[in-house]
Amino acid sequence: MRFHETQFQPYRAYRKIARDVYMASPETTFIQMASELSLGELVLFGNELCGTYRKSAFVDGGLEPRSAVTSVHALRAAVNSMDRFVGHRKAAQAVRYITNNTNSPMESVFAAKFSLLKRYGGCQFPSFSCNEALLVPSEQQHLIGKALLRPDFLWAKQKLIVEYNGAEFHAGALKEASDRRRTNFLGSLGFDVLEITRLQGTSQRGADQALEEIASHLKAPWKSRSSSWPELRWKLHDELLHWALAAPMDLLRDSI
Repeated sequence: MRFHETQFQPYRAYRKIARDVYMASPETTFIQMASELSLGELVLFGNELCGTYRKSAFVDGGLEPRSAVTSVHALRAAVNSMDRFVGHRKAAQAVRYITNNTNSPMESVFAAKFSLLKRYGGCQFPSFSCNEALLVPSEQQHLIGKALLRPDFLWAKQKLIVEYNGAEFHAGALKEASDRRRTNFLGSLGFDVLEITRLQGTSQRGADQALEEIASHLKAPWKSRSSSWPELRWKLHDELLHWALAAPMDLLRDSI
């Protein structure tokens, strides 16, 4: 367990949970964790704080939906106001690469990879959004049965959508048919739709294959000529997967 002491208390740095009992706000926790985590892990932690899911402490690999506990805007505001906190400098660096509204650990992993600069082992892709509402024209809503779609990753300007299809959420003939209908419909709106499978997500070589295809559609070369880049890429992949796939109690034990 790590303890942090400070003699000043910025506005909203702590939240009251009972009489005379306070706990660090999500934004304060993010800054404090900067001294314990690598840059990649800190970006992933920020994605989780700004995400709409949480890991179940009782079900191995299970997820529970929830509202985001903070946002990129709130994290950035906290970083600007808590410049005396240990870890402030790394937190200020990490917040540039955090994404709102990821909806699973692997979405958080790929969001971090997409955003981080090449010198950190990332892809340095153009800006994108996660699970942002995409309005279905009223005259076409009967085709898909929905008024809104929320693609996992959307590059609106480049007309590209990337979906992460983990086997645990996309099994069964009915679900496969629904996914195909969704993909075909998005294609009819002018979007290219690419899929990342669970196997690609957990394998560095598989992830590279997916990233190469995404980069080709974005016309954004993602590989670096630096001799250190391959090692940085592998290190980032391992760090992100360890954090994303570990059970909550395992991560707690690692920090003690």
